[in-house]
Amino acid sequence: MEKLRSVCIIQRIDQKVPAVYLKEFFMFAGVYVCEEIIDSDMINEIKNGEQKEANLYIDLTASENGYKEIDTSTVYLKLVLEKRVKLNTINGRAGFGKTVFLRLWEQLHFCMKDENEIKGFRSLADIFVDTDYAHKHYLSHLYLNQMELEEKNILSEFYLDCFRKIYDEYNKNPYSLNLSFAYLNCTRKMNRIDASCNRQTLFDEIKVMENAHEMLEIDSSFTIADVLAGQIAFSRNSTWEEGKYYLQEALRKERTKKYSAFIYYCMGHFYEVEEKDLNRAEKLYSAIRFLNPENYRMNFKLGWIQYCRSEYHEARNYFDKVYKQMKEKEGVGWILPLEMEYKYKCALILNKSEALKNTLSAEKQSVSEGELLDIKNEIFNNSSFVSDFLDQEEIELYRKYFQRKIDEHKYNLILD
Repeated sequence: MEKLRSVCIIQRIDQKVPAVYLKEFFMFAGVYVCEEIIDSDMINEIKNGEQKEANLYIDLTASENGYKEIDTSTVYLKLVLEKRVKLNTINGRAGFGKTVFLRLWEQLHFCMKDENEIKGFRSLADIFVDTDYAHKHYLSHLYLNQMELEEKNILSEFYLDCFRKIYDEYNKNPYSLNLSFAYLNCTRKMNRIDASCNRQTLFDEIKVMENAHEMLEIDSSFTIADVLAGQIAFSRNSTWEEGKYYLQEALRKERTKKYSAFIYYCMGHFYEVEEKDLNRAEKLYSAIRFLNPENYRMNFKLGWIQYCRSEYHEARNYFDKVYKQMKEKEGVGWILPLEMEYKYKCALILNKSEALKNTLSAEKQSVSEGELLDIKNEIFNNSSFVSDFLDQEEIELYRKYFQRKIDEHKYNLILD
C-alpha cells in the first residue's frame, strides 16, 4: 500500500463502540473513513480486488489476525476483538487503544512504503491514546453548545494540549502530512469553541485555511486537506467562496467514493443554511443516494426540502423512512446519540405537522406524544452504545445534554 488515504471499517452491529474509537482515530489523523456492516459477498469482493472503496479495509468481525495485500494501493486487514468491547472507563480505552494500535502497526509495517508516514501515524496514535481523544472529541462534537462556559474552557485547554503535542512531533517529522492535518484541525476545534463563547478566535482562520490547502502542493492525493480548508473557510462569511472552491476540488477527485458522502453533505448544508439555495442543496444531498441510499441524514434533509415545497406525501415518505430506520437501530440496542436526535426530530415533525397528518394511511401511522416522551426520557439510557462508552456519571451528565439539545429542536425551528 503506497499511501493510506482512506479506511473502511467492517463491523457487526454490536461492534459500534470499537468502530467509533477507530473512526475517531483515522479522522483525527486526516484519513477518510467509511463504515460497512458485515456482508460475506462484500468480503469476497474485497479479497478478489473487485471492491475499491478504500486503501485499507479493517475487518473487526474476523476470527484471526492477519492481512492480505490486494494490490499496491489496497490492504485487507483482519483484527480480532473481544466479543463485546466496553470502553466506558479511561483505563479501558487506554488499554484497548494501545493493544489495537500495536496490532495495526505490526501488520501495516509490512505494507506501508513511506517510513515518514508510518512514523506519523505511530506518533498520532500515541497522542490519541494518551489524551483520551476519542472520548473527549466524540462527546464534545455532539454537545459543545449544551456545555457550560467552564467546561468549554477546559475543552479548549485540552485541544491546545493536543496541538502542542502534535506540533512537537511534527517538528521531528515535518514530512508527515497526517501530523500537519492533525495540528491544523486542532486549531479549527479551538476556534469553534471560541465562536460558541462569542469571543475572539485564537487562530487566524485565513492562515490556517491557506496552510491546509498548501498540503496539496506536497501531495495531490491528500485531498482531505481541501476538505479541512473548506470547513475552515465556511466559518466566516468573507471566505465562503474559497470554501466552495476547496470542497468542489475535493469532490472532483473523490466524488465516486462512499466516504465522499460527508463532503456532499457539508456542501449541501452550506447552500441550504447559509445561501438558502434549496435547489442546489437538494442536488448535493441527492448525490449521496448513489453512494449510500440508507444515509439517514441525507434522507432527513431531502424530506425537509420536500416539506418546504409543500410536497407533503414525498416529505412524509422520507421522514417515515428515517423514523423506521432509527426504531430498528433502537430495537437491537445499538442506536447512537446522533441517531437518537434524528429519531426525535422525525417524531416531532410527524406528531406536530397538520399537513403531514393529512397524508396518513394504513401504512403510515401517527407518532404519539407518549413516543416523544419516551425518546426524550428513555432512549439515551437504554442504548448499549451509551452504556459501553460512558460511565454512570457521564451517562447522567450527557443525558441532560441530550435532553437539552432535543428541547432546542422546536417544531418551528425544524421546519423554518
